[in-house]
Amino acid sequence: MAKLRYSGNEYFWINDLHPTMLMHPIKPELNGKDLSGFKDPNGFHLFVAFAEKGKTAEGEGFVPYLWPKPGSPESGTQDQLRSQFQTVAMDRGQWRLRR
Repeated sequence: MAKLRYSGNEYFWINDLHPTMLMHPIKPELNGKDLSGFKDPNGFHLFVAFAEKGKTAEGEGFVPYLWPKPGSPESGTQDQLRSQFQTVAMDRGQWRLRR
């Protein structure tokens, strides 16, 4: 899963409903970490929002957030940050697939 890409440089990662990062291909230092306090540049608790969306009856939905594009600095300008939206429950279990 860590090597999968789509639309060129775009990638998938997996976190659970706690939220704990299970696999991040670009930032492996996040693997195994509790991300409940992690915020995007706007102060939004994105991983908490992903987990909450995954806990809904639908198990999926859209969450807007900011994240550095691969190869961009953490404190990049808005054009170096990307907004992603989709969160999807996998087999209605505890893993969540993000793209």
